Amino acid sequence: MDDSDPEIELDSDFKQIVTMLRHIKDKAHKDGQKKTEQAISRFQESVTGWELGVTSGMLFVNDQVHF
Repeated sequence: MDDSDPEIELDSDFKQIVTMLRHIKDKAHKDGQKKTEQAISRFQESVTGWELGVTSGMLFVNDQVHF
């Protein structure tokens, strides 16, 4: 005869599921942060490149150079 309590086993299973869901949520949050940081970095690089073009006295409009 099995002396194990089904409620205790079920409680343990739920705890494991909650732990896994928290892990997945944390991973997704970190991935989201990384993607956001990468997008901000790309934007900053494009703005910096644009600023350098303007400060050098040249502006490119429709592939033409304007001083």
